[in-house]
Amino acid sequence: MAPRLYVVPVVGVGTKTDPRVPKYFTGATSLLTSQEEWGAMDYGFEPWMCAGADLSTADDGAIAARPDVFAIPTNLDATLTNPQVNQATNKLEAINIPADWITNQLTWRQVLRKVLGMFAYLQRYGVVYSDATGSVAGLFTTGVTLATTYGSLPAVVESAMQTTMVSLGLATNLLLPASTLRVVLNGVGDQSSATSFFLGPVTV
Repeated sequence: MAPRLYVVPVVGVGTKTDPRVPKYFTGATSLLTSQEEWGAMDYGFEPWMCAGADLSTADDGAIAARPDVFAIPTNLDATLTNPQVNQATNKLEAINIPADWITNQLTWRQVLRKVLGMFAYLQRYGVVYSDATGSVAGLFTTGVTLATTYGSLPAVVESAMQTTMVSLGLATNLLLPASTLRVVLNGVGDQSSATSFFLGPVTV
């Protein structure tokens, strides 16, 4: 089987004894029948990860068939078909990843670079927020959605988002009081469109 990406739920709470890992790839939920190479990137402290692996045909089929898995086609330089646009949009929006910009004019690589740019931002944000507060929390806590405005967030969250922008060299002018999280994350993703990401054996 060719190297492939999978968006999967996270299992584990993030401690040394119970680390956050991609579901179906390791531990009690693993569906792998052999030791196969994989790498993963989490969406900050949200309950989702993107995992890259070169699995056997059987293991790929077992994971891709799970209803909570979004398996990305292996050819990242192919343009999305209309059904794939709908599938990707619905899946990503359901897990608080802006996807209303995805069209059949884009390749999977273009889509994934933008999406993984959002992953990288929330990954760094989670660390910044934890360092500032001493607690762990995702951005999309109770009541927070892609339609929530930056200016309506708690001051400590606003500060952590701005510090994260600066630390990654991103444009802080995205963080206007009336800007929704959809707009902010879209802008973050746009700035990563030329960035390569490496998840195990998969290069995006």
